[in-house]
Amino acid sequence: DPTRAKVPAFYQDEVCELESYFERVFLDEDSLFGRTLNATGQIEGVLSHLVGIINEPSRRFATRRAILVVPHEVTGGNDITPLGLVSVRILPRFKSDDVVLSFSFTWRTVEVLVGFPYSLYGSIRFSEYLADTIQSRVKAEFSGHIGMGQLSYMAHSLHMFVDEYGQSIARKIVNEASI
Repeated sequence: DPTRAKVPAFYQDEVCELESYFERVFLDEDSLFGRTLNATGQIEGVLSHLVGIINEPSRRFATRRAILVVPHEVTGGNDITPLGLVSVRILPRFKSDDVVLSFSFTWRTVEVLVGFPYSLYGSIRFSEYLADTIQSRVKAEFSGHIGMGQLSYMAHSLHMFVDEYGQSIARKIVNEASI
């Protein structure tokens, strides 16, 4: 239940740092993800799309178009450095008057291996932020019927740990986490 158990017990001392990460990386207009998603108009476009289908009960549908894609900006021809977050998909589902918003985050494996608590916390908080923003924009008669659904967190790599070096990294991570 991501809205109730945002931080594992062993990270309770770092809640302020995790929240700072979320605000600094997702919300600030000059931030890593905030800058790229706002500059392309994706956030506003996706939010407007979702608010539009929620506000018109006769036109409600489980849209497949509510996707935020973090652009891979290549500078200087050789600077291939994709950001850790790849995409966010918002999945609205309708049951009677209720709207359930589920979220699916796709991350590069480096974020899963190196920054997992931060990227997971950021995913949960960004989902809450988007759901709250949608709730604040829909007609008053619908705002009390919007809730969070499931949150999926996926590592985007089909080649993780296929060589000897990668296997060593995986063993080290598992050994350190097991002690």
